[in-house]
Amino acid sequence: MDADHPDNPITANRMIVLVNTGQKNYAIESTAIPDNNGLNVWAGKNLVGWTIPA
Repeated sequence: MDADHPDNPITANRMIVLVNTGQKNYAIESTAIPDNNGLNVWAGKNLVGWTIPA
């Protein structure tokens, strides 16, 4: 993803892990400053980027 332009990426400069627990989605990035949950720093953001299927 492009952390500087998360909804309109220009270049790839971050890698995040998307986790779905069945109750909540988390977009986790190790270099981001955590929010109150400690993990979900991209909550409420429209993330557009490139994916690698599992």
